[in-house]
Amino acid sequence: MIAALEFGGASAAAIIPLVLQFGGNVSPDDYPKLILAPIVKLYASPDRNIRLALLENLPQYVDKLDKKTVSEKIFPNIVRWD
Repeated sequence: MIAALEFGGASAAAIIPLVLQFGGNVSPDDYPKLILAPIVKLYASPDRNIRLALLENLPQYVDKLDKKTVSEKIFPNIVRWD
């Protein structure tokens, strides 16, 4: 599902909530690799619909993000000036 978002052809508003819902069944050890890594990578997308869907669903995964990831990988992509 994440690949469908990365390469186009899928609705971010529909796919991101499903990925996060399925992520609820992933072990805490695997969650950062299987769910968070692709989600964080999507913040670099220039597609506003993807970034909006990520922010709308933020309450579902914000507690699993560490400060370093937010500072270095998410925040710069939210505040960029393009």
